[in-house]
Amino acid sequence: MATLRLPAVFSDHMVLQRDLPLPVWGWAKPGETVSVRLADQLVSGVADAKGRWCVTLSPLALGAPVEMAIAAGGSTTTIRDILIGDVWLCSGQSNMEWTLQNCDNAESALADADQPQIRLLKITKNSAPAPADDIQSGWDVCKPETVASFSGVAYFFGRHLQREIGVPIGLINSSWGGTTAEAWTPLGDLRSDADFQRIIERLEAFKPVAAPEPHQDPGNKGFDLGWAAPDLDDSDWETMDIPRSWESHGLDMDGSVWFRRTVDLPADWAGKPLTLNLGVADDFDTTYFNGQEIGTTGKSTPNWWTTHRRYEIDGSLVKAGKNTIGVRVFDQWAQGGLLGPELTMNLHSSGDPANKIPLGGYWKYKIELALPSRSAGGTAVQATSLYNGMIHPLIPFALRGATWYQGESNADRGFQYRKLLPAMIRSWRREWGQGDFPFVVVQLANYQNPADSRQGSPWAELREAQAMVLQQANTGLAVTIDIGQADDIHPRNKKDVGIRLAYEALRVGYGRSVPRSPMFASAAFSGGKAVLKFDHADDGLVARDGGPVGFVIAGDDLVFHPAKAVIDGATVILTSEQVLNPTAARYAWSSNPTCNLYNRAGLPMCPFRTDNARGVTAALQ
Repeated sequence: MATLRLPAVFSDHMVLQRDLPLPVWGWAKPGETVSVRLADQLVSGVADAKGRWCVTLSPLALGAPVEMAIAAGGSTTTIRDILIGDVWLCSGQSNMEWTLQNCDNAESALADADQPQIRLLKITKNSAPAPADDIQSGWDVCKPETVASFSGVAYFFGRHLQREIGVPIGLINSSWGGTTAEAWTPLGDLRSDADFQRIIERLEAFKPVAAPEPHQDPGNKGFDLGWAAPDLDDSDWETMDIPRSWESHGLDMDGSVWFRRTVDLPADWAGKPLTLNLGVADDFDTTYFNGQEIGTTGKSTPNWWTTHRRYEIDGSLVKAGKNTIGVRVFDQWAQGGLLGPELTMNLHSSGDPANKIPLGGYWKYKIELALPSRSAGGTAVQATSLYNGMIHPLIPFALRGATWYQGESNADRGFQYRKLLPAMIRSWRREWGQGDFPFVVVQLANYQNPADSRQGSPWAELREAQAMVLQQANTGLAVTIDIGQADDIHPRNKKDVGIRLAYEALRVGYGRSVPRSPMFASAAFSGGKAVLKFDHADDGLVARDGGPVGFVIAGDDLVFHPAKAVIDGATVILTSEQVLNPTAARYAWSSNPTCNLYNRAGLPMCPFRTDNARGVTAALQ
């Protein structure tokens, strides 16, 4: 390195962490002296044999915006508009990545997003086989045009913190949908634990290949052939059970496939606007109703591969009796098709979402263009790859703490997650060298078909593992069991998630007294009853929409039965005519449980169980 260079994490509009030593680093000519001036401080260091240098500035308090000047070998770099405040790293998979513009009430949130005291750093996705030393992005001032494609959870979290604490907030969004916790964990930490052996075996068996260039769409030929027309004779088209990838149906190809479905509509729907929900289409789609285009999703839509298609149908197109839906899907690489989930696929009156026609099941399909199948590479889910590419380059940039929203991709290995998540947290803290900085986790929201708590559930076991993170120092848990969606793994209510995260950050990171979700504390079993006590009940528990539900109890056979629950302040008493001598109790123990207990602060009870039975994920590594 013959010229002075700084990592991209140091850029105009950045936030530096107040009240902590401030490492500043970069590259220069080996042996060259580098000086850094910030406020009234001037420090210097010497670049090592590889050209790397690092200096540490003394802690700074709040103040006016400052500039930093870095000089070496006759050249100077100046970073302007630096705020001194609190910096939070926000990481995880798609629910952390989910952009503000795709959240509930996005229009009003963006209208209120001119927040110059909040600064944003969105880390460019990078899956790396070895630790990288830099990123490819810089800081932005928070305003509607910069935050629209930023994490919705991170934004709502930062906005609430900024209002409560009154200091500038820097948000670093380092997230990637569909990724596992081991992808964000250093390799040495995975190798050091025998329980992670299968992870290492999968990594060593992985043969990385360069991701090919995606196919380009040559154009919509099916429409010109009349494939969207309602009167098309499609009797020679084949059928496919939707939702599913077309690869799972035997179509080993990329390219474009048309899907058609005829639906019978009641007479009172004629002439009225409708809403079509298709779930996820991978990658791009153009959708028609009775031959007229009603919507399209392409590369201009962030995260198009996880975006649920929702299209409005003008009432002039709607008639009684048979109506035709046509969907052209173009897949540029990897899997393609209408992927659902099935609960998301329906047609309903725009004014009455409950009055809907399910669309899962058999659709007609025809191949418009078959292209050779190309893989997207798959490196993002490989162990340690995202730690290397998206976390390591940030170290040792000073932080206040970190937030984490991930687990969906590890839900089939919930028992292993008990060790995996703490291992990741410890590794980040060790590498940063800031001690046990605050680390706040979002517990997975409710998802999939509603179910009671009698059967085992991988998602329940993953939530249990997330709750167990509270055994680690300076950790918090945001419970979201009440704000998910049965038919969407990406619930749009990110505002409440962000606020609940902020509550826990205020408690762990700032010593504030804030509301917390009720947590199971103890159980006593006698006289045919289970008496459960809870922490953080805040003047007593309350049940919404009727009496308390969501509890089951069992005897020594661990065959669970629904329990009658009675609230007594911070205590719940359970009984069941089917269980004369209960020895175990569970609450909200399913992927999408029916449950309704809160404290008076309005926070939901954390799902729990009192037994230690071997779970359904115990053998999966």
